[in-house]
Parts: sequence; structure tokens; C-alpha cells
Amino acid sequence: MANEIPFLSPLGVVVVATLPPSPVKGSTVVLDTDGHLYTFDGSAWIDNGAAGGGGGGGTSTRVTLTPPAGTKRQYTQNVTIAGVTASSNLFCTLVPNDDFDADELEDLVLRVTPLAGSADFTILRDGPLGGNILAAYTVI
Repeated sequence: MANEIPFLSPLGVVVVATLPPSPVKGSTVVLDTDGHLYTFDGSAWIDNGAAGGGGGGGTSTRVTLTPPAGTKRQYTQNVTIAGVTASSNLFCTLVPNDDFDADELEDLVLRVTPLAGSADFTILRDGPLGGNILAAYTVI
């Protein structure tokens, strides 16, 4: 698929409302308020700019993906995103919630395919896909 970036392992980057007060060197998060990727260098948080790099950016937007009961292995949900084209770049990550904590999110793979005015969010998992899955994206 066009503009799909498959990752061989989960990135482990979470979206947070505020920068964690007690990080360890190398901790990396996306700050929800500005959509920027921050890395802790051992003494301070470093603002790496818009999540995903490459300039541009905006704020992070959250979307809830809701597979129907009984869905197994794969679920795709189309999400309307104003201004997105098939050649747009999106930085996306899964966000822990009441249905999926950070450990459970490691079992999921998120693939996002930009289209004209929307994007297909596809969740893959070996096994059932019940509950709400929260994802955050930034158009970069």
C-alpha cells in the first residue's frame, strides 16, 4: 500500500498530556499538547519537533477504533482527516486506555494508509480484537 510504513517491532512511543517528571535517559514520548516528539537526554527533555520528524506538524489528534464484537486478527476503520492526501505523511501511535494497557498494546500492529481526505487505520493482532483501541496521529 502507498505510504504505509511497516515496523518490525513496536516503537513503544506513548502520547502523554505532560512530560513525565522522573524519566530515564532515552525515554521518548509524544506530547499531546503540541504533537512534538521529546527525548530525555539524561538531564533534560529535548524537543525533536513535530512527531515523526520531517518538519511541518501540528497537534496530535486521538481517534477511537472500535472493532465489532467477534472481530479476529484484522480490523480496518476509515477516519476522515481534513486536508490529508494519498501522499501525506502521518505519525501514528497506539495509546493505552481502559481496554488496552501498554503491555497489551505490544500485541497490536497499527498500519495507517493516507487517502484523499481520510486514512485507513488497520489494527492487526493474533487473536481477538475486542474493545476500544485508542490511536493518536499527527499529520506531518
